[in-house]
Parts: sequence; structure tokens; C-alpha cells
Amino acid sequence: MAIIKPFKAIRPRKDLVHLVASRSMDFYSKEELQKEISSNEFSYLQIIKPEDKTGTIKNSSVEHYKKCKQRYLDFKEKNILQEDEKESFYVYQQISGNYSSTGIIGLASIDDYFNKTIKIHEQTLLNKEKALKDYLKICDIHAEPIILAYQPQQKIASLIAEIVHSEPEYNFTSVDGISHQLWIIDNEKNIATIVETFKKTPALYIADGHHRSASSALLGAELRDEKSYKGNEPFNYFLCIFFPFNQLKIYDYSKLAKDLSGMRTDIFLSKLGDCFKITKKGKKAYVPSMQRHIGMYIEENWYELIPKEGLEIDSDPVNSLDASILYDYIIIPTLRIEDFRRDKRIAFTGGSNNIAEIEKRVNSGEMKIGFCLHPITIEQLTRIADMNKTMPPKSTWIEPKLRSGMVVYELNIGE
Repeated sequence: MAIIKPFKAIRPRKDLVHLVASRSMDFYSKEELQKEISSNEFSYLQIIKPEDKTGTIKNSSVEHYKKCKQRYLDFKEKNILQEDEKESFYVYQQISGNYSSTGIIGLASIDDYFNKTIKIHEQTLLNKEKALKDYLKICDIHAEPIILAYQPQQKIASLIAEIVHSEPEYNFTSVDGISHQLWIIDNEKNIATIVETFKKTPALYIADGHHRSASSALLGAELRDEKSYKGNEPFNYFLCIFFPFNQLKIYDYSKLAKDLSGMRTDIFLSKLGDCFKITKKGKKAYVPSMQRHIGMYIEENWYELIPKEGLEIDSDPVNSLDASILYDYIIIPTLRIEDFRRDKRIAFTGGSNNIAEIEKRVNSGEMKIGFCLHPITIEQLTRIADMNKTMPPKSTWIEPKLRSGMVVYELNIGE
């Protein structure tokens, strides 16, 4: 049984939402970030990356978080951000090219995280969990919804279909050509339908936001120890968007390496030939059309790698993933990269543009070699999560990616 709740969102004024809503910090280069901050006084990045005239405040420090909180309060004071009068759910739709995704924004319970109704498929880093927990505790807000996936429900689908035919509260196109719409659900009957339907949903799956989910649960547990609580305090919930499986797009998370661990290219290819059938594809990009096929780009040429018969591949749902095969037979033993989370010789790129990004970074000399895989399926993801197992690092890139600051949830910790 999944518990979800409506809430009073803090949202940008309708005439400013296209200026306020920003991509996640990770999607900006240093130059793009500085340009956006200097040219757009309404960008939510002004809150995430507040000005430090002294140049002495470190990111992820208490001082930095306090400046973030103050900038957020400034935005509220100036009525750039305003609070809704009624507790509501919110339907959000994103259209990118020919693909659209529609989900419901609301709150999930940290108790569902603890009891594993909310399921994970990715390991988290404790130091990152703690840093995000400290950010939440000081800033007192969630501003980027965690994506939770669920088995499609006809009642929810019918309700959403009815709502999206009405006039949206927000309707704008961001500079990257992606269209964004938002509708408010404040009708008590519709709210009850959503709540009761999700009560019959046995599991929710984290599609994006493992660290943010973990840090929200960590903060909630800490505050429960510090305060007497009834269970309905805001810190017992975190901001999410709920997408049915069929509204998510899973892409490969490609891997790149800076060098061949001291080997010449011909020696490297010879070593790969022990385990893989190698076919040179030339200049035209090779994108695997099925699992157990790996694309490799090196010295401006693409290659197809297929495991040879007799190669020992475990039937375990994690160990048999293409990402596991890549790590177990190429990246670890041949490229000698074992710490995927800290080794600076390895890099990752994902999404619909990952092939072009591989070619760009290898051709520039920044990276020596790149690998692409066939994306995993939602069935693989849910099976692994249901078994309480986790995938190798950076196994999935899931879209849509939501904007920060379009909908904000206040934790009200000090109250």
C-alpha cells in the first residue's frame, strides 16, 4: 500500500514560471551556469547558487546552505514564489520532440521508504546522503521532485486524460525546446480518487532521485529522534512525481575512459578478442539494437562487440546485465578501472544525445574510448528492485528530467 498526499505548493507566478524553472545544476557547464545566473534574476539557480562576494564560502557548507535559504525567502518576499491556498495534487506534462510524459506531483511517505514499498535499484553514497540531508535541514525545502514509477492504473489514467483537456495553469517552452504544462487538482473527489487508488498500489520504484530519497528518509529519522512527532509533520514526506511505467523513457548510460591503461590500441583489441567477437563498423555510429551487443568507439571508428559462446555470464538478473558484462570483462580487467564512483579515468554520459557526446569527447582527445549499450527494460529494473538487488553504477538514464523550482514543498522543520 503506497501512501501519497496532496500539499500546498510554493510556485512561481504564472508570468514568471518560464524564467524561474531551471534545469538541475548538473546539466549546466560552468560557463552556462554563470551566464544564466548573470542574465536571469528570476532563475531558481539564484537560490541554488547564491552570490558569494567574498569568494570564501564553500559549496555544501552550512554558510552556503544558509545563503540558499535566504535567497529562497527573498523570492517569497518579492512574490516571485507564492503559496497555493489549498492542498492539491498537480498534473505535469513534458513534451520533447515526439515523446510526451505525464505524471502527478505529490508527496510520498518516508515510512514507505523504510518499509520498502518504495523500492530502489541503485546504491547510494553515505557522504552524499548526509550532504543532501544537511541541505534539506537548513534550507527547509524540496524543489526538485523525485521520480517514482508505478504500474499503470486505469482510474488514474482516466482522471489525467480528463484534466489535460482543460486549460493548464502553466504552459511554456524552455530554451531547449521542451514543452512544459502544469494543471492543479484541488477538487476533493479527484484528490480522494488518487489517494485511494495509490493505497492499492503495492510498490513504487525510484526512477530518478535515489540520493534525494535516502537523504529525505535520513532527515526524517533524525527529526523523529529530536522531536516528539505524530507522523503527519511535513518532514515525514518528500516531494515526488509519480509516472506510470509507460510514461518513462529509459536510455543507456554510456561509459568513457581516458586511456587504455598503457596499452596500444592493437594490443587492447587483441585482448578484447579473447572474450568478444569484434566487428569494425567504421565511421557510422553503431547503436546496439539488442541486449548482449556492445558498441565501442575508438580512434574515430565504431566497433560491435558480442560475447563469444562459452563466455561465463551469470544468470543472476544483475550479473547478466550488459552493464555488468562491460564492467566484468572490459572495464575492470582490461582497463583496470575498479572504483567506478571515484576513479577520474572513467566518465558517463546518458540520454538521447549520448552517441554524439561519445564521439565529441573521444574525437577531442578528452577521452580515449567510449562504450554504449542497449537500454535495460522497465521489467528488468522492477525485477531487480523487487529482489532487493542493485544495478552497477550508472546503469540507467531515465527521462523526463524535471525542472527545479517549478513546484516547491516546504518542510517547516522549525515549526
